Amino acid sequence: GLETLLGYLVAGSLSFGCTELFFRLLKSAAGPANALLLSEPLLIVASAAAVTVCTLAVCPFEAVRIRSVSSRQSTSEAISALLAEGGVSSFFDGLGPILLKEVPFFVVKFVTFDGLTQRLYASWPEATHALLVPLVGGAVAGIAGALASQPADTLLTMTSIGGAGKGADKGGDKGGAPLAAALARLAGLRSLPSLR
Repeated sequence: GLETLLGYLVAGSLSFGCTELFFRLLKSAAGPANALLLSEPLLIVASAAAVTVCTLAVCPFEAVRIRSVSSRQSTSEAISALLAEGGVSSFFDGLGPILLKEVPFFVVKFVTFDGLTQRLYASWPEATHALLVPLVGGAVAGIAGALASQPADTLLTMTSIGGAGKGADKGGDKGGAPLAAALARLAGLRSLPSLR
């Protein structure tokens, strides 16, 4: 829906810019020698910080999307329901599960892309490969990121179905209980009474 398009438009606009900004700030703080030596760890920290900013931006859109789909409500009805249930904080109830999915995806994607494109440019210095290198790097990085985030994506789906990220249901739990229950189900602990 529209909320998904807008949410990921915002997140996509922020992700690369924030990663580059944080990476430059970290390299500047580390100094030239350390920046060269610690390039990969600095990129990991920069991309994790960037995806946190992006997730904060996309989380309200995801909350509306999940509510719209699960309750078959329009976007405006979903927004009104979330506000009525828990105020503005309801839009961020799913922040933890979304971070669990997005941080591994973004970090692996950026680190894989950076490392792979450097190696490809070294192997194919010819100008004819200038377009091929980022295309191959992007494709491989996307696959690696998807593989890294798949377990957390499953967890996000389970917590969304179980009620996490939709606001407080009547008598429900907005805290870590849905996430803990989903983790336990993934671990095969379905026999515990509180997790059924």
